[in-house]
Amino acid sequence: MTHAVLTTRSAHSRLPRPRVWVGPALVAMILASGCSYPVAEPINMELISSLRTALSARNEQWLKANAEIVEERHASGEMRDDEYGAFRGIIDQARAGNWADAEKATLKFQRAQRPTREQIDEVRKVRG
Repeated sequence: MTHAVLTTRSAHSRLPRPRVWVGPALVAMILASGCSYPVAEPINMELISSLRTALSARNEQWLKANAEIVEERHASGEMRDDEYGAFRGIIDQARAGNWADAEKATLKFQRAQRPTREQIDEVRKVRG
């Protein structure tokens, strides 16, 4: 008795493999979807608060001013690419009219921050 061996391929193996492309838009989309945000450089931590204020006020002029600062700091090397992606993702959401979602994303970004050694030392001085 001869047994035929059937080889089956799963449905997944028949699908074309996606190309992997990681660009600023993809990074921003991942960050905005709820994944963790980067810890910002100390110089950029205040910018998160400023952006959140612009978003909560739904103020397009303040949003534009924050966007300009983000671009300037990234171009000058004062902002890393991961920070830039987070800021740009949030700013792009607001520009698309998703102010509430952008504000929620900013809050998540803000909560991801950790105090710097200098900030901790300053608090210790005050508590004395």
